Amino acid sequence: MRDLANLGESTFQTWCAREGIAYNGSVIDRTGWDFYIEFPVPTERSPEKTHAAALECKIQVKATDRGDRKWQVKLSNLRRLATAPLPAFILVFEFAGKDRPVKAFLVHIGQELITKIIRRIFEIEQVEGRGDLHKSQITIRYDKSNEIHLKEGFGELKRSIERHTGTDLMKYVSEKKKHLESTGYEEGTSKISFRIEGEKNLSDLIAASLGSRKPANVADFVGHHTRFGMSSACPTVDAQTGTLQFLDVSPTALGKIRFRESELGTPLTFNAKFFGSVLNAVVPATLQTMRIESDCFELSLRPYAGTADISISMTAVRLPIDQLRDHLRLWRMLYSSGKPVLISFSSNAGRPTNVSLTGGSDSFELVRELEVLDQAVNLISYMGHTEPIAASLVEISKHADRIDYFCSLVLSRSHLLRVEFTVDSPDFDPSQPVICLFFFGANLGDHHLGMWLAITGTCCLKEDGQLTLISRDYTAQRLFALPPDDAIAEGTLRAIAQEIKDGLGPSAQIVEIFDGGPEVAKVSFARFLGKEATDRTSPPL
Repeated sequence: MRDLANLGESTFQTWCAREGIAYNGSVIDRTGWDFYIEFPVPTERSPEKTHAAALECKIQVKATDRGDRKWQVKLSNLRRLATAPLPAFILVFEFAGKDRPVKAFLVHIGQELITKIIRRIFEIEQVEGRGDLHKSQITIRYDKSNEIHLKEGFGELKRSIERHTGTDLMKYVSEKKKHLESTGYEEGTSKISFRIEGEKNLSDLIAASLGSRKPANVADFVGHHTRFGMSSACPTVDAQTGTLQFLDVSPTALGKIRFRESELGTPLTFNAKFFGSVLNAVVPATLQTMRIESDCFELSLRPYAGTADISISMTAVRLPIDQLRDHLRLWRMLYSSGKPVLISFSSNAGRPTNVSLTGGSDSFELVRELEVLDQAVNLISYMGHTEPIAASLVEISKHADRIDYFCSLVLSRSHLLRVEFTVDSPDFDPSQPVICLFFFGANLGDHHLGMWLAITGTCCLKEDGQLTLISRDYTAQRLFALPPDDAIAEGTLRAIAQEIKDGLGPSAQIVEIFDGGPEVAKVSFARFLGKEATDRTSPPL
């Protein structure tokens, strides 16, 4: 009587010998494979291939006289083939009653078949709670696409295997591991059920689903591991009470939010992220909530309840100064205007959302900072400076007087200025008109502002020998705005001052108030603007 099993195995061994493939048979065939094979070491000699591993596989050999092209395999055996790091195959020989195979089929335990195997294992072990995988079978079907073409009873085994595995074993192993760990989890890894008690806890849960960091209190919390859309029989969590928090909530849409005090009013416009709760579809309309988040504020709206909560936090955040100004304007509009505020959010994800609320009536305590920012934005526009200048509210508050003084000197030019100085020169005539030239600057966020002031007038001699010049006749020259990393040497400042002096004419009586000294040579503007100019100037009268 023909021994088909031995006939199949001996045929396989002959094929391996013909192609130089090393094979080792399984002594005890209980683990799903019959042969462990090793291909020759790659012959390509290149630096990139020095560490390349020879291809290794596990093969289960089947032999049959039938031609129905299907084979029942125990699930316990398939599990070992599917979860083994190495490539695994089922090789089926069809003998059709002869001594040589008339057809051969190579079935790769690839991603599609792995998913089928893992799904059935999860269903039996985790859903049905059974552990008898050896009693379950999966039908492996094969067809012409799996066929190895034979010549005189032999086929090209090596080429057929490499068609599925490629020649990079490590890449194959990595991709198989990744698929094993991810298949069945496309729709998530867990399913939870819980109960909410009271409207407050429901509101907290809605807020949590919108990205709030405050967890929501829940009751009867039960969690199950899920895979392939099926839940495990045993819960992973089972508690009478608990808290729930949503992590890494992504925005539903990106767009712009606009605030205005009337339909024809100039809007304050900000880039914003829109968050819609997944719970809005199941909660009462009055509890349906949306959250809108921008750089410095967060707005929570309940359109059907007609309520809104807004929080603004911008103390230490650096923003372009025009945006910082608009955030302060928004602050004033929402907290101090006492007027209706129209809010519109638009994005490419749907129709615009429009709501309205009434601004508060609290006092606005940042009037000074808003005035300074208005001045600064106008100044930068006047200077034609195109590089963004960013500042925080803390920085504006700290340097408000200095920035305001700088801006008003340039933009209004109507101040009465006073300069006190001494001159140790026999050629100086205090009775003649004099031009005082000095450097003046201010810190504006991440930039330094600077200019040279030329003040023209007649001096008064005081009893202590000091000269005082009081005048409205002045010009601001060589305005600039530079980031702090752009340091400039004292010599460069002096050279620019000399160019200005030369432009004022040879007959002008000029007093240059800029002595610095060697101890401040070649320093950044931060020191000149913060120290030297302050020591030499007085506020406008």
